[in-house]
Amino acid sequence: TVEELVAAAMARQSEDAVTERVTRMIERLDENGDQALSEDELPRDRGGRLFERVDADGDGVITQAEAEDMRGKRGKGRGGRGGRDG
Repeated sequence: TVEELVAAAMARQSEDAVTERVTRMIERLDENGDQALSEDELPRDRGGRLFERVDADGDGVITQAEAEDMRGKRGKGRGGRGGRDG
């Protein structure tokens, strides 16, 4: 249906937007070029508990996949769609 196709397109657009934002964030903050963020590479006000929650495997770096996964979990708490509108 039109509704199903629109919903699918919007869900994909949100995923693409999240991926783009996370990619830009990692590129901006990744000082050593390993395409992952260590706690030392995060601004001081954002380290600590947030880092521990996002670093799902506890290896001391946040990969793009871990950052995207956290973003998806945060979105589910606001209506499950992952966007700003719910």
